[in-house]
Amino acid sequence: MPRRRPLAALVTPLSGPLARYGRAGAAALGLWAGEAGVELEVTDAHPSAAAAMASAVGGRRRPEVVFGPYGSGHAVAAAGATRCGLWNHGGATSRLSRPRFPHVINVPAPAAQSFAPGAQARKPAAPSERASASAFQES
Repeated sequence: MPRRRPLAALVTPLSGPLARYGRAGAAALGLWAGEAGVELEVTDAHPSAAAAMASAVGGRRRPEVVFGPYGSGHAVAAAGATRCGLWNHGGATSRLSRPRFPHVINVPAPAAQSFAPGAQARKPAAPSERASASAFQES
C-alpha cells in the first residue's frame, strides 16, 4: 500500500481585503509543498478565520502542521479557535504570545521591522533623503 503524504493546512484569506496577500502566500507555500512531497489543503480565512481554522483541523485527517493566516486579526482569531500547533508566518502581532497562545510558533521577524534592513543598507544621497531615512528608522 502506498504511503500517504504528510498533510499541511494553510488558513489564509483568499477573498476579502487581504486576498492578494493570502493568495500569494498560498502560491508560495504550494511550491514548498510540491517540492517537499507534502499535501497542502488551503482554507479561506475570510470572513471568519476562526470558522476556517475549525474546518481545517476538524476533518477526518488532521494536518501534521498548520500555517497561517495572513493578517494579525485573522491570526489571533484562528489561534483562538484551535489548540493544535500553529505556525504563525503572517500574523505580525505581539498578541500571539504565551501564556494565552502556547501552541503558536511565531516567526521571529515582525512585520514592523521587515523594511529596517533595507533602510539601513541604503546610504541616502541627498540631505532630504537622509532626513526621510532617519525618520523611517526611528519610527
